[in-house]
Amino acid sequence: MQEVDEKIASLIAIEKSSLEKQIDANDSEKQKLKGKISKLEDDIGKVPYHLLELQKETLMNWSNEHAKFVVTKAVQYVYQRIQTEKLVVIIGPTGSGKSACAYHVAFRLKNEYGYAIVPTRQPSDITQYYIPGTNQVIIIDDFVGTYALDEAEAVAWVKECPFIHKILSNKDQTEVILTCRKSIWHPEICERFKLQLSYAIYIQMS
Repeated sequence: MQEVDEKIASLIAIEKSSLEKQIDANDSEKQKLKGKISKLEDDIGKVPYHLLELQKETLMNWSNEHAKFVVTKAVQYVYQRIQTEKLVVIIGPTGSGKSACAYHVAFRLKNEYGYAIVPTRQPSDITQYYIPGTNQVIIIDDFVGTYALDEAEAVAWVKECPFIHKILSNKDQTEVILTCRKSIWHPEICERFKLQLSYAIYIQMS
């Protein structure tokens, strides 16, 4: 009888030890989760409130457009390319649907892989609002000018490109989609900004 009691006591002790370890592990996971939440809050804090509101409004507008968007072969191609390239430049004439294409691809990444869509205006925004360890797709429309090459924007890109390339060389799932009018784009831009020609994707009138 004493031997049975000792076995029962031993089993209880083992079970108790196992439960204590599980509790410790759960506490550790809770601390890790709290740390991640705290980091996310800090990262969100990098983005000024007015910009968050602007991004929210931009995404709402494009979300409405996305609902009636007609997918073309060009759009499918851009989506395939963003799977292999960390950065793409969508080039086309006015009215060709460059922006719509960019946002369709971004929303698809969001819906299928949980990407956060980050609409921005200038290259410094990429380095400023990049959040390591998260899935982000950053979009800049008319990245070197709306109607003609904006030299100030070009200089800003030259300055920021080394940092942007460093970000894109990381293993983080950060993608950058740029758009540019065909009348502005020139292969020399690739050389100046140290972009590969393979990043450029030409689309026709939709």
